[in-house]
Amino acid sequence: MGSINLSNYFILVLSAGIGQRMKSLGNKKPKSILKKNNKTLLSYIIEKLKKYKSNQINFILGYKYKIIIKELEKLKVNYSFIHNKHYRSTGSIYSWYTAKNKWKISKKKILLIHSDLFFDTKFLFSILNSKHKNIIGIKKFKYSEFERKKIYVSSDKKNKIVSIGYGENLKKKKITGQILCINKLSSKMSNDFFQYCEQIFSNNKKFKKFTWEIIMDKFIKERKKKFYILKKQDHYWFNINSQNDYKKLIKFKVNE
Repeated sequence: MGSINLSNYFILVLSAGIGQRMKSLGNKKPKSILKKNNKTLLSYIIEKLKKYKSNQINFILGYKYKIIIKELEKLKVNYSFIHNKHYRSTGSIYSWYTAKNKWKISKKKILLIHSDLFFDTKFLFSILNSKHKNIIGIKKFKYSEFERKKIYVSSDKKNKIVSIGYGENLKKKKITGQILCINKLSSKMSNDFFQYCEQIFSNNKKFKKFTWEIIMDKFIKERKKKFYILKKQDHYWFNINSQNDYKKLIKFKVNE
């Protein structure tokens, strides 16, 4: 654990989304401000990042962004943020892309995390500690948890990613795991990905509305890029996309 130093990373936290499926809860505050045991999801993520000597954490904000800034000030974290003013009409890929100019200052490798997660630190450690430079984090696939609208990954025998997509578009037998929303990219891969996004946005603005997972799938296939997954990743993990997700999290008992 001590050998991992996040000061060598450009840490990017995506936190611009509206959270429409949260209904009344989403109308009051961003998902990252929801609480588990009287602490916000955001505070848990920041604690995990600080364990690995994070320096500055970069946020992409949108919906009710001032509430998130207030929480960051309360947590006394070294942060910067970019306000995605088009958060209502764009997808997560555009939020990621808005970090391009900020990233170019340091051109460090990227650690990307969604802010609406509650997860075991073992996921983060495994990804950061892996010899692979480019990883799309996944949680081990379970047939009992399969949903057509969830996003999954299929990989080959060497753990190299073959496809990323919605369950309804992938063969269930070939699914390796569910997208974790924790990724690691080398500096070179980050640069290539930003350039790819710039190109496809200029060709067709509709791509700005997509999730980053779908654009990443296109990038891997069209540019023949090598991304890897880690197997046997079966720790606790919650992605809060609905009120039901949040209810499950509240009931979950964990020692952190």
